[in-house]
Amino acid sequence: MLKGEQVTLTTILPSTGEPVKVSFVFQSGKLIGTHALADGHEVVTVFDAPVSSFVAGAIDNTSYIREQGVWTKMSHIHFEESKFNQPIDETLFD
Repeated sequence: MLKGEQVTLTTILPSTGEPVKVSFVFQSGKLIGTHALADGHEVVTVFDAPVSSFVAGAIDNTSYIREQGVWTKMSHIHFEESKFNQPIDETLFD
């Protein structure tokens, strides 16, 4: 699902205190997804488009989980643009 250059780190999950190994996967210098391994669970997240500037949590993506050797689609996330402290178009309430 993902193929490219990797930067891997190991950290601790705050919720469980267990170690998690996360690989960030790049192609042509752009982030295309992640691979995480924690407590025997393996999850791959593939971004819909390569990412050149990272905005935490606002990247359209599809995630897959590996269970019993089989990759299964777990979720697809699509973000809509949000604007804050902007005037509201009053015609939206007609």
